[in-house]
Formats: sequence, C-alpha cells, structure tokens
Amino acid sequence: MIGPLGLDRTLTSREEINRCLWDTLDETTGRWGIKVARAEVTAIEPPPCVHDSDGEADARRT
Repeated sequence: MIGPLGLDRTLTSREEINRCLWDTLDETTGRWGIKVARAEVTAIEPPPCVHDSDGEADARRT
C-alpha cells in the first residue's frame, strides 16, 4: 500500500492510503463475516535511511 509510493506522495496522500487500507481489510475480513468500520494511518515515519536519501536528492537538485 505505502511501499510503492514515493516519500512526497506518501506524506500527502493519507486519505488515499486510508481508503486503500480500509478496502483491503474489509475485503479480507469480510470472508469471515467481519465488517471493518474504520481503519486509518495516523502517522507515517520514514526510517532514517529514507530521510538521508531524501536529503541527498535535495543536495543534487541544487
């Protein structure tokens, strides 16, 4: 869900990510008769290596 997205898009697309998460959970748990009422990602914290590579990309752009 989040892995294929770039850092910028991940940080700005929370509603899209939440909808995809909800759809996936609802589809999977529906087989067991469970209805997901709500699911959301409240915080996305990239690992330090992502922060480091993002800073390197900024440095190359300038």
